[in-house]
Amino acid sequence: MTDTFHSLPLDPEDLARRTLWIGAIGSATGAGFVLTGGGMGGDSLLFIACAGIGGGFGGALTAHLFGRPTPSGDWLALLGAVLATFCGASIGGALMELLSAHAVDSLGALLLGPVFVVFAFTQAPLVGFLCLMAFVALHLHLKRGS
Repeated sequence: MTDTFHSLPLDPEDLARRTLWIGAIGSATGAGFVLTGGGMGGDSLLFIACAGIGGGFGGALTAHLFGRPTPSGDWLALLGAVLATFCGASIGGALMELLSAHAVDSLGALLLGPVFVVFAFTQAPLVGFLCLMAFVALHLHLKRGS
């Protein structure tokens, strides 16, 4: 069985649903970082909100990679999880920098967002594991429904 892009383009309702779920994973991951001490000091709620918004944008870009019922679909979902996380961290970091009271360099935040996530996952591996499991659950749910 070959892997075809049977789900492209996603209908707007399906894209919105997937984007919201991936954004929720971003918010939950941001909350995990805050709870484990890796968040942004006094701007915790802003940090969680920016993680969710960034995750939503990353999810909109990678939503079509989840839920494929083909053998390569699991690898595509893993790629989608990594790309959604890195895109979400970039966008969320830049947004956090723009909205925070101590805004300095949004472009730097855009570039350093993925680096922050990698270091945060090494400091809080349980948060990283739960984030990965949330992506696995989303992929399996979508795969079952296709």
